[in-house]
Amino acid sequence: MTSYTSDTSDTSNSYKLWTRTDIFTLESILDKKKIDLNDIKNIANRLKRTENAVISRLLKYYVANQFNFVTCDNEKIYKKFCFYSEKEIDTHLTNNFTKKAKINFKLHKINYIVINLIVDNNDCHNSYEKVIELVNEIKELNN
Repeated sequence: MTSYTSDTSDTSNSYKLWTRTDIFTLESILDKKKIDLNDIKNIANRLKRTENAVISRLLKYYVANQFNFVTCDNEKIYKKFCFYSEKEIDTHLTNNFTKKAKINFKLHKINYIVINLIVDNNDCHNSYEKVIELVNEIKELNN
């Protein structure tokens, strides 16, 4: 799924306010171990909202509250909210950050990856790829 523009208001794309019933319906999927795109589609259909409105609400009110921007230990979040990739979640949550804060976040992620490599050397190639990607993103931010 491709990224979308951030919805900073408390409404869906049709500007319909979220009622308590809507919120309870949305929260009903939070108990699942994994929330995928099919879950998003089902909730969107039940609530008569767009998928982007449901995703935005989940990211803004649930994922952002659990997300650790300092230690970047967010593997459980990435696995649970699998309707977006790790990069898409990071991009959405850091969308309103300053350039300096985005760079700081990416440096924290690199630190987290390197520490995990030292402790548990299971997935070196994937970790190496992530570090290279983050370094390239930092370079882009500085251009």
